[in-house]
Amino acid sequence: MTRISIWGAPGCGKTTRLIKEFVKQPENTLLTTFRRNTANEIRGRLSESTQIDFDILESNIKTIHGECYTLLGGKGYAKVVNSAALKEFSSEAGYKVKAQNYNNPGRGLMDCHAWLANTGTPLKMVWKYPNFRELKISPSTATDSLKHYGEWKIENGYIDFTDMLTDAYEQGLVPEQNILMDDEFQDQTYLQNKIINTWAEDMDQVIIAGDPLQSLYGFWGGSPDYFEQFQGELEVLPVSHRLTPEIWNFGAEVVRFNGMQPPDIETSHRHGIIKQLNERDYFAHVELWEGVPGNTAFHLVRSNYQAPSIAFTMAENGILWNGLYGWSYTELCVFNAIILVRNGQWLEKEHFRALVDTYPLKYFDFEGTKKELKESINKISTSDCQLYMTFQLYQILKSADSVAHMSNPGKLIVAKINNALVRYRRPLSGKDFHTTLTTIHGSKGLEANKVFLHTEITQTIRKSKRKDSAAEARVFYVGITRARNELYIVKNRGPNNYRLPMVVA
Repeated sequence: MTRISIWGAPGCGKTTRLIKEFVKQPENTLLTTFRRNTANEIRGRLSESTQIDFDILESNIKTIHGECYTLLGGKGYAKVVNSAALKEFSSEAGYKVKAQNYNNPGRGLMDCHAWLANTGTPLKMVWKYPNFRELKISPSTATDSLKHYGEWKIENGYIDFTDMLTDAYEQGLVPEQNILMDDEFQDQTYLQNKIINTWAEDMDQVIIAGDPLQSLYGFWGGSPDYFEQFQGELEVLPVSHRLTPEIWNFGAEVVRFNGMQPPDIETSHRHGIIKQLNERDYFAHVELWEGVPGNTAFHLVRSNYQAPSIAFTMAENGILWNGLYGWSYTELCVFNAIILVRNGQWLEKEHFRALVDTYPLKYFDFEGTKKELKESINKISTSDCQLYMTFQLYQILKSADSVAHMSNPGKLIVAKINNALVRYRRPLSGKDFHTTLTTIHGSKGLEANKVFLHTEITQTIRKSKRKDSAAEARVFYVGITRARNELYIVKNRGPNNYRLPMVVA
């Protein structure tokens, strides 16, 4: 058996390296990823650059969850739990449950369920769940509730993403291909790593790609040790095409200071900029915040609670952004509807649906519910849709205060649309968004020309850092290495800031 581990620092082309191997024997190769976006990106790249049949790309390039679900039999095995199913279960159980989120683990039972499985913790030790106190129930109640959830899924023919992993592993299911490749290896949970290692036993060739310094999911049982324990020939990709010498050296110093050894690589020959801002200077220079075509910008925070003040400032300044509290598709459609009406143009169906979601029903020439109105919009022609707009709504959209008549508009959406209307006189699309506000975890696998990295951490993170300083160092290493050209270290008020190396101007 041939076993190869590819260590690629940020921007070194780990995925590209795997793709070069995949195209040699696509029919016999299974390429798995941690994120769905990564699998989609790989399929898209190969679809554009090769003649490989798309059915092969779809069946042989998947997330680990996706391959497990396929091995189980897909929809023939069970339906996948979605928000509607969770709502149904919540109604029956008498308590509300929400889907779990790897990037932002919450405080609910679904997170607890996923944590138990992914860390290999038995149900009888449910009290070990790190956020157990936040559940505000006893261990016996939590155990009974999770058992009830499991029984409900069986009775109603459902499976959730955690079950995909546990069921496939417990049933000993393995892929039919004889070559296994895995991207984002450093992100695997304890359970996912067991699955990949089990599959690897039956393969003629196994190639993994990752960067142990980007292992962030310790909460879910992940560890950089999995990469280092993989028994195979190590290949270190030698050049980062993303990072400048300044930014790479800064990130490398962070992990080196915390007892980890970065690889010896070359960088691009571009000159990088690293500056430090205090919170006051950051908010005083909003003109720096916005990304533009060819010069994207990230604003990275450690925790979600830091985002609202940044988001509201973006809205007040008419900045278009994706990510936390960013523009939704409905908000964008409402904005475009206002612009089109003011320009004397017809609205498309998507605009009418957004207006129905946003404005009271009394502003539409329709007798029935909003649901019935949207169903009618879907059935009739675009020209007939115009008949549903009352003259009153038309006047509102043309007025200087279009958003004031929305159904319970929040301050953020009012600021978003009103200030964007000041800046733009044309309809907008996703191509107009070049700024992103997200957590450091949410930026994994991405890059921007300019990055504002906020160093504030919670008291809980500060305490955990004393036990495992390397884990938090890896988080900020990821944040630092998202930057292609400019890195701004934003030190927030208060004592809870992650200590990074001093920036010399």
